[in-house]
Amino acid sequence: MILLICGLIVAPILWILFTPIVLQIDTLRGLYWVHWRGIASLQFNIQDDEPILSLRVWFWKKDFRPLDSLSKPRKQSAEKRTKKRKPRRKINWRRLGLRLIRSFIVRQFDLKIDTDDYILNSYLYPVFHLLNSKHLQLGINYQGESSLQLHIENRLIRLLKAILL
Repeated sequence: MILLICGLIVAPILWILFTPIVLQIDTLRGLYWVHWRGIASLQFNIQDDEPILSLRVWFWKKDFRPLDSLSKPRKQSAEKRTKKRKPRRKINWRRLGLRLIRSFIVRQFDLKIDTDDYILNSYLYPVFHLLNSKHLQLGINYQGESSLQLHIENRLIRLLKAILL
């Protein structure tokens, strides 16, 4: 009985810690979203020349229009009280930022650009060819179109490990 109760408590926590968080950007299809599989997703769309953020958390869904909040007048806030700050330990933000960036895994990076300069394009072509790998695809497009396909993954456990250690 105790094992069952512990399993019911530990299993959801482990599921949340190890479920992948995916960032996907695809300019060809106009897809921009962050998805935490089975938990939440945030998607950016443009409809009728207006940006829309769609947030979904489990069964709840809400669309936000960021430009609407800019047009509303702000309320005047009362004076803020100043509080004495307690001395905190110094945090090396650069080191923390690097650890957080290293915790991400790039699954796909496909960039195709056109600089509208044929000479520069021809100089970049061999450089991009040398930099290509399994997950990194760089290319030159001579047709005047540029595109980016980016797929990045992370897990909450790796983010916590980067912050705490």
